[in-house]
Amino acid sequence: MRQTKERYPFRLFGYCLMGKHFHLLLQPKEGQSISRILQSLSVAHTWHYHRRYHGSGHVWQGRFKSPVIQDDEHLLRVLRYVEGNPLRAKMVADLAAYPWSSYIVHGLGKSHSLVDELPGWPGLGKTEDERQA
Repeated sequence: MRQTKERYPFRLFGYCLMGKHFHLLLQPKEGQSISRILQSLSVAHTWHYHRRYHGSGHVWQGRFKSPVIQDDEHLLRVLRYVEGNPLRAKMVADLAAYPWSSYIVHGLGKSHSLVDELPGWPGLGKTEDERQA
């Protein structure tokens, strides 16, 4: 992810890695393409996966979806959906127990070098605790 972000700059606002799919809430920088970013991520992940598990073929199935986020409120709704996936899938009883999501940033206040600040995040509260709530 870090290499792709350096090569094809984008802002990553949220993510969740699931067993058979993943969610990325990202904004390409000027002149970048979501298709190119996701192609780079998929190829790199597939290469590492097959190298580690001695496999071949596709790792992720299906084409990606890229709905347009309308405003900051819509962005927050989509972020809640993305980060809430493990809970809805009954993989955990508490999102704090799922380490493969940006919930650790937005809900627990832990820093992550790949996750960028959400537009409007400072306006959600006076303190970090208020914003996380």
